[in-house]
Amino acid sequence: MDIDKKEMAYAMAHRDEPAQNLKLMGYFNEMADYFANYYHINSFLKEEFKQESIITALKAMRKFDPQKSTPFSYFYKVFSTSFLYWLRREKQKKDNRPSVCSIEKLENTLTDDRTDADLNYQYEYISLNGKPYEKHRVLNSIKEAKSVVRKNKLTLKHDRIYSEKYSEYQDFEDEVLSTLILGILEKKEKRG
Repeated sequence: MDIDKKEMAYAMAHRDEPAQNLKLMGYFNEMADYFANYYHINSFLKEEFKQESIITALKAMRKFDPQKSTPFSYFYKVFSTSFLYWLRREKQKKDNRPSVCSIEKLENTLTDDRTDADLNYQYEYISLNGKPYEKHRVLNSIKEAKSVVRKNKLTLKHDRIYSEKYSEYQDFEDEVLSTLILGILEKKEKRG
């Protein structure tokens, strides 16, 4: 970060002048860049991150007291705090996203015939192959998938679901059910 602290103080003191206000925005942008790089923010989130921190700095500008600190140290702290809060919010958003579970993990969840009410889950949605589905739908489909595999003696042939019982390939309308059956069969194939 290559900011002249004296020039930043001058720009802050004369921020009513358009040229100095523009300089101050340049300093804010440079500080935002510095913290985005310091915290290793992904490039696709970097602009959002910078915009939020600059808006926070603009709001904090009203509270700046030149008697208590220099503009550089004050805004350094504002940007640092802003980025830390932003990272915390992003982590909370990430924690609230649908859980990404492997089919194996989901299948093992219901091996002892527990009901959905018995299970304590943090998420309302579960992601299968990158698509979110309602938790109760997936859990009910697991039971159904296990039953269908067992009753129809399903196996995998050429990466397609094949019924030994009916001697034909099977297609399922329900995408969740189809995905779960494929997962169960792939797991079986690996074991046996």
